[in-house]
Parts: sequence; structure tokens; C-alpha cells
Amino acid sequence: MGCISFNIPKSPNLVSGRVLQHCINVLQGLFQKHEPLIFKLGYTHDPCWRWKNDLYGYCHAREKYSDMTVLWVSDEPHGPAMLEASLIEMFKSI
Repeated sequence: MGCISFNIPKSPNLVSGRVLQHCINVLQGLFQKHEPLIFKLGYTHDPCWRWKNDLYGYCHAREKYSDMTVLWVSDEPHGPAMLEASLIEMFKSI
């Protein structure tokens, strides 16, 4: 789609702390490169669907999001839910 990029850890079997640190590093790099910016943290079962969904896709949002960066891919829902909560807690005041 051109607007969705993947910046996932190179090793597929990282422990949760390493995944969290990878995501923090990627986000801090994005903040430094594109500041000021509007961002949203979340998880989805399908990034393309989430981006283009006619009802609430990011490409239709009033915030005018320009792209999406996928930080981690998982085959179960609990890790991504905890990662999302951790990142929101860490970056909520930015």
C-alpha cells in the first residue's frame, strides 16, 4: 500500500523485554525524525484493513495520518495487548 511499513525485530523469538525495547527505540526514532507529530498506538489483526477500513480506518481519520509502522507481529493476542498497554503508558504524556 506504500503507507504501511514494517519495522519489526529481526529475531522472531525475542523475550518480551527485548520486544518492548525494540518498540521504544523505533518510536523514539520516529519522534526525533518527524517531531512534531500526531500518533496513535494500537494493535490489529490486519494492518491493511485497519488502514483502509471505510468506517474507522486511519486513512480516513480527521487527524490526517500519513502512514503506519508495524512494530511487532504475533500469532497470539495477549502479548500485543500488553505491549500496547505498556507503550501507551510510557508515551501518553508526549
